Amino acid sequence: MCHPNRAIRLCTPAWLWTAQHFWALMFLFYSYGPSKNFAVSLMVKEPAEAERVFAAMSENGKVGMPIQQTFWSVRFGMFVDQFGTPWMVNCEQAPA
Repeated sequence: MCHPNRAIRLCTPAWLWTAQHFWALMFLFYSYGPSKNFAVSLMVKEPAEAERVFAAMSENGKVGMPIQQTFWSVRFGMFVDQFGTPWMVNCEQAPA
């Protein structure tokens, strides 16, 4: 069985095609772009740790909200790392 697009020129017997082959081919033609519509949330326990993690991971990236105290947390900050992945670092207040 040959692929109908002659430019691709992939020919194998029909019985060899599986779902894994299909997804492998889709991966080859997938174009990478920045992540959208989600952010990875990192929860830490200590404010100093939140600041250290934020500084290290946001290096060479783009800071959206500098790490600071907010009404819901001792420290909170958002950034996009150098690889295009959005992050949120949060350090919740200790329960009273």
